[in-house]
Amino acid sequence: MSGWHPDKQRQKRRRARPVYQVLPYSDVFRAPNFNRALDQGSLGSCTGNAAAHALSTSPFGLHLTEYDAVAIYSRATALDPFVGVYPPTDTGSNGASAWLAAVDLGYHRGGSYAVDSLDGLQSALQGVPCTLGTDWYDAFFDPSNCGEMSISGRVAGGHEIAIVGWDSVLRRVWIRNSWGDWGVPRGEETGYAYFSAGTLTKLLVRGAEIDCPEAP
Repeated sequence: MSGWHPDKQRQKRRRARPVYQVLPYSDVFRAPNFNRALDQGSLGSCTGNAAAHALSTSPFGLHLTEYDAVAIYSRATALDPFVGVYPPTDTGSNGASAWLAAVDLGYHRGGSYAVDSLDGLQSALQGVPCTLGTDWYDAFFDPSNCGEMSISGRVAGGHEIAIVGWDSVLRRVWIRNSWGDWGVPRGEETGYAYFSAGTLTKLLVRGAEIDCPEAP
């Protein structure tokens, strides 16, 4: 489940300049186009799955499947700076390359841009979902009963997930993961959990990367 690699040689790509709004930001939860979260199984395709989840969430009108997620991942491994291409080698990739792949394959017509702060993420989420590539700590495997993910234990690898919501009152950043029924549900929707604003800020300080697509 460690399909993400930190991109130390940031690729040149089309970037949109985000326009940050004035705090406070309103609550937002990007509505999904399907109930059950995608499930990558034992394949390290989390970057493709995260992009597929984001593109299957409002305001995008797609309903991508696991097949589409793997296609994005496969193309990303050919575009990223890391050795190996899937198939046959399950190398993992990164979020920047997954968004390049989504454009290359025709799933997304716009570019993407990197966000490096909670303020920038809150602004971006007012219009689109984003993806997060981060170190994955032992405690992240089992969110609390309410869905909170707290930093604890050792780093088990890296992982990419979709960021779909912001709770401005409780200051929570909601994510959707690609492990099927993992996490907590929202009604009939599966695959959710959240980071506190403080936890996400710590992850960013430790090298996590957020990539957001241009709005359709």
